[in-house]
Amino acid sequence: MNKKFLFSGVVLIILSVVFFGLHFFIKPPPSTLEIQLRSKPAVMPIAYKVYGNPEALDGRFWLVKAVLTNKGEQNIKNLKISYRVPDYIDWTTPNIYKEVLPGQTVVDRFYPKFPSKIINVMNPTPANVEIRISYNNGRETVEEIRKVPFQIRGRNEFIYTDIPVEEIADITDAYDNSYLLAAFVTPEDPIIKYFTQQLQQKVLKGTAAGAFTTPDEILRFMEAVYNFEVSTGMVYAGTLGLPEKIGNTYSIVQRIRLPREVLTGGAGLCVELSTLFCSIAVSAGLKCGIFLTSKHAWPAILSGDRPYPIEATMIGGKGLGKVGSFQEAIRAGEQNFQIWATGGNERIGIQIGFLDINQLQSEGIRPPELQDDVALRKKVDELFAKLEGGGREDKIIIVKDQQQETDGGTVITTTTQPPVVGFNIYKDPAGVFSISIPSNWIVTEYPVPGVSYFVLGASSPDSLNALEVYVLEGFVSTDDAINEIVTLIESAGGQVTYRKVGKKRIGNRQFVKYTGTTVFPGTSTSWEAYFTVTGTGVVGFSIGATNTSLNTQRRIIDRIIKSFRVYE
Repeated sequence: MNKKFLFSGVVLIILSVVFFGLHFFIKPPPSTLEIQLRSKPAVMPIAYKVYGNPEALDGRFWLVKAVLTNKGEQNIKNLKISYRVPDYIDWTTPNIYKEVLPGQTVVDRFYPKFPSKIINVMNPTPANVEIRISYNNGRETVEEIRKVPFQIRGRNEFIYTDIPVEEIADITDAYDNSYLLAAFVTPEDPIIKYFTQQLQQKVLKGTAAGAFTTPDEILRFMEAVYNFEVSTGMVYAGTLGLPEKIGNTYSIVQRIRLPREVLTGGAGLCVELSTLFCSIAVSAGLKCGIFLTSKHAWPAILSGDRPYPIEATMIGGKGLGKVGSFQEAIRAGEQNFQIWATGGNERIGIQIGFLDINQLQSEGIRPPELQDDVALRKKVDELFAKLEGGGREDKIIIVKDQQQETDGGTVITTTTQPPVVGFNIYKDPAGVFSISIPSNWIVTEYPVPGVSYFVLGASSPDSLNALEVYVLEGFVSTDDAINEIVTLIESAGGQVTYRKVGKKRIGNRQFVKYTGTTVFPGTSTSWEAYFTVTGTGVVGFSIGATNTSLNTQRRIIDRIIKSFRVYE
């Protein structure tokens, strides 16, 4: 036998034993865990119950999504993930994943169960989510805590979408959160329940809740609510919705009052009048819904497959010059519904959807817990006393038109003129411009974070009128400047139509004048804009009226326009 071959065979056997032993006694390096965290930029207190419910609309309203991938060669064992929001939520019970294989990914979502005190947050407030992650990497236990910032918005603020700008495919994406409007319908609010009881007792003279099974009974209830609003002087009034950058998303953030605030405050935007109407209806045992377009919202009582829509904004008001009868409001609601059913049009906007309030609330879109309030109950009592005492306290003229003669209704107009107010001169800190603003208007510098050329915003106390001032450095034409502003608005889901109408001298400068309309959900703003080219760019301003005519405030608006000065 050849000794050389024998020796080689022995060596191979020894090496095999060595490698076999190494396989068992020398472990591969510890595994690494790749951690990717995605969070919503903000939460709305009105929907705090929704965020804590993983079943609501298939769990789409998580606050943080953690994507964890084992990038090593060993199994990761005993992976634990817990969360907390300082001042609101203590460390949650950890979610445990016993084993994560090499290459395997775990997706963990955080549904925060905020306490009811979050509803008392009135202004945007910075907050953080802390994520604690621990696991065994094959050699030792590793623990780390990461922090993700977000905002808690004010109680009355509504964010229409969380979708990043680059992912918005069409206009409906700009209203992706519209389902959450169902959280503004508050039938269990003690104030709404008290109002509904008083309405049934003092106006309807007794009803059996939930027993409105015939069209006559449904219409009787709707007429009682509508006529109460008209007789007690409630008006249709707007609130501003501005595009705002939240995280990497531009969205319309609109202030929406709670139904109790609309009822006792005596004014409401179309979506606010809709949520109030539905709150009362559901409190009375009815089914209710809201039709929604890119420009408008209106409520409907539901009976089987039959909606009974009503144009709630026909309660009108001073700025609109008329009040529609209940029959007019029903006709207008039905006409809107027919247009909505075919996809919408230019007048009422593009169809966004229908919010079946009872269904959505049964699926987890629950309203907040609201406390009883003695002062608000007293206000409700005052409204019924006002109703029994003869209605509107304003000096009004009642006239009948031919349309209304048919139905026996009335149109109410007012001769009241806008109050005379004082003015303050605002001087730009950078020395670029100055402008006179009514002393009772709310003024905000740089109202849209991240948009440096939007330097000043101001709005009237009732939010019906607004002023915006722009300083666009580096721009060489007014057309380019206004196109930049329009692009910003449209990226946030607004619709803008405008035209150049000529020139106007203001002070010692020539300005280019534009007129147009901007539409956001439930809000249509008519505006005039004036821009002038300077040595460093374009400076100008726009002034608009929400859901009414600029001419109703012409005296104040003209004074603001004439006061604008640019300094070079």
